Amino acid sequence: MGNYDEKEKEDAVRTARILAALEELARQRYDGHLTIMRFTTGWKVQLGTPDLLGGSGYAHVWMLPDCKDLNVAMAGALVSAGGQLPISMRDVVVFPVIPSPAEEGARS
Repeated sequence: MGNYDEKEKEDAVRTARILAALEELARQRYDGHLTIMRFTTGWKVQLGTPDLLGGSGYAHVWMLPDCKDLNVAMAGALVSAGGQLPISMRDVVVFPVIPSPAEEGARS
């Protein structure tokens, strides 16, 4: 392993705490399903599994916000699903609001 500075260590701890909260919410409400995707435009995180075979999943994935930072994407998914952030709000300055499938259908 390499040498890590304090900021990198803090980021790793923050990532682990947000991921643990997401995993717990996924187990409680989404049969354990959690989807984390990395595209050239950024990170996308969704509780549950996108319905890629049924066709509506592609639109839903497209509508998920692109986040340059994984922690921001995970925090957005957690808060959008009604979960509690395990860290201070100042640690995640801005996070996206992810539309629910019902809200998405209303836009169509």
